Amino acid sequence: MVDETGLSPDDYASMVRAGEVLYARGWRQTFTVRTMVNQWAWLVAEVERGYDDMVEEYASDLSCRDWLAQAWPMLTQPVRTVWHAKIQPLDERFRAATVDDGGKAISGYMGVPPDVWTQVVMRRSAPYRAAARSRSG
Repeated sequence: MVDETGLSPDDYASMVRAGEVLYARGWRQTFTVRTMVNQWAWLVAEVERGYDDMVEEYASDLSCRDWLAQAWPMLTQPVRTVWHAKIQPLDERFRAATVDDGGKAISGYMGVPPDVWTQVVMRRSAPYRAAARSRSG
């Protein structure tokens, strides 16, 4: 759990404002930082276990990290400091559980240019295992 007790009213307002701004930009609802960090934690754990849903579902699930990246500049420094301690280890775990494929597997489904989160394939996914077998064989 993240300790937000030292945050000021302005800090909380920045989180609310980020959710409202992103909703106005087209996100389906006014999400909170906590909701999206929790979704990111869930997705990272799924990727580590071997995410086996369809690529369209993965693209949708991955959008939580995109939301956090878009919200980040709108948050006050104290909010970023508090949440960085939770997000950074999740990002590291995600990178460890994936390999960079230059965005080939996922970016076409997201409708955005490849970025650090879409340029990966899960190490434990069926497509990755099949490609690894064909390279070794």
